[in-house]
Amino acid sequence: MTDGVAAAEAAGGSLMIVQGTRLQLISERNIGDDVTAEWNDFDINPALDPISDAVTSQTPSFFGDRDHFLDAYPHLRDTIESSPHHAWAVLPLVHEGQAIGSLGFTFEVPHAFDTAEQLALFTIVDLVTAAVFRVVLAAEEREALLSLHSALLDLDVPQLRGVTTATAHNTAAKTSEAGGDWFNAAELADGRLLFVIGDVAHHGPAAVGEMGRIRAVVFAYAVEDHPTDRIASLTTAAMSKLTSTFATACVMIYDPNTRELTWTNAGHPYPVIVPASGTPHLLADTHGPPLGVATDAQYGQSSVVLEQGDTVLLYSDGLIERREHDIDADFQRLVETIPLDAPRPGGMVTQLVDRLHPTGLHDDDIAVLAVTLD
Repeated sequence: MTDGVAAAEAAGGSLMIVQGTRLQLISERNIGDDVTAEWNDFDINPALDPISDAVTSQTPSFFGDRDHFLDAYPHLRDTIESSPHHAWAVLPLVHEGQAIGSLGFTFEVPHAFDTAEQLALFTIVDLVTAAVFRVVLAAEEREALLSLHSALLDLDVPQLRGVTTATAHNTAAKTSEAGGDWFNAAELADGRLLFVIGDVAHHGPAAVGEMGRIRAVVFAYAVEDHPTDRIASLTTAAMSKLTSTFATACVMIYDPNTRELTWTNAGHPYPVIVPASGTPHLLADTHGPPLGVATDAQYGQSSVVLEQGDTVLLYSDGLIERREHDIDADFQRLVETIPLDAPRPGGMVTQLVDRLHPTGLHDDDIAVLAVTLD
């Protein structure tokens, strides 16, 4: 705003943006505290103020002196008489036929607003309009994407019988927070528990829709009471009709009555069992290719009986993989980095992510789901 006021050789200025049926002040310079408070956020009311008129008519207004202003808006006499300014210019910000805001300038002395001065103001408005549109568009896109992402990936895993869960989800996208890594946990009709983690082949906004479809398909087959290997093969077959991408995934079903954990790993990084006491170890089985790679792919499954206090750690490759590092070394580093003395599972997840990514920077999505047997 300061640069715009200086370029217009004005005493002050204000930048408003349209928010639905209201105008909101987002920047001002030398307008005065009283005026700023009164006009900070208000309904668009044609014929009641010059800003509303500029936005609704998409036409600039120039008031060379106080008399000219009061001829148009006599009901604003108190506002004008208490102002140190004597001339005003109000110009709409219009992008592709739609008003997105307004730019106002105030002057300490009366002004003729000749053609040259008006052209200068129009040039400033064009530059400001382009900048504001980019900001508004980015904000709207981010809000829409976050809403979609939140709907597709509910990060609040429900409380489940017999276990305690903890999660982490950090996306590689820096502005949209959109990603293709996902997890799910749910209680099935017979009391068994479903745990799933997956990773769509790409990340960023393009991965959100793919992630949502794949996640929904996996869950749908799980609630139909299929075993984990069948869930994987059915999902792969369905993906050939729903998407052109693929996803690694690990699908687990846990029976709280027997403490038996059955899982199918479709090309995903190996889960880790962190015993209540003892050394963490990988569940180093791969039962088939990533989901969606081959429509007729067949998958296997494995099972293990867990003990009270054991923790199952599921994660996406963004947690461990480092460029130019061997994946086996990454697995070893993970096992050695797990904080065994941290509260489980929440403290374990938080400390593990912090230790593996101490700077908070990463170039791939990170998803973690940890489950501790009560």
